[in-house]
Amino acid sequence: MKERVLKYAGVVGYPLFYMICLMLFASLTFPYDKLKERIVASFNVQSRPGSSQQELQIDDMGGYWISGVRMKGIRLLTASAEPGKAPSKIEIDEASVRYSMLPLLIGNSDMNFDLDAFGGTVSGSYDVQGKDKSADVTLESIDIGRVAPLVQVLGVPLEGRLGGTVRLVMPDGKASKATGVVSL
Repeated sequence: MKERVLKYAGVVGYPLFYMICLMLFASLTFPYDKLKERIVASFNVQSRPGSSQQELQIDDMGGYWISGVRMKGIRLLTASAEPGKAPSKIEIDEASVRYSMLPLLIGNSDMNFDLDAFGGTVSGSYDVQGKDKSADVTLESIDIGRVAPLVQVLGVPLEGRLGGTVRLVMPDGKASKATGVVSL
């Protein structure tokens, strides 16, 4: 038994060691600053032609585990429709997104995310299995008074904390056919 294990250890061990090192060092040397600049530039260029001008700003971007990204200081500024009025601002203190690699082996897609924003946390996942999509989001202690677009739409000051879960399943990837549970 020991001879058989030693015989195949090199055949299996060396490629496995190579793949682990490749993934580890690729994530450590990835140019996250260039990726940040590319995301910001492409978003800002796409949002200019429309009537509601938006500007994305990201302070810092880096790796998160092997297949993820962590961003800090994310701001989305939206120009006001009324001249002379300050733009609305959505601020996210920290966001991390991780793409799972193992579901890709069977043709599925799975992404997990965590946000520290509006004085609370938002965490969840987005899954694609064939044509079906699902989203699972958990909100904890979100200060709704800090959600500027919501305050501007309602036109009144808001106060309080929001928490709960949202679970949606979208057959054929269509939101119009979505079913699920919303508990806030």
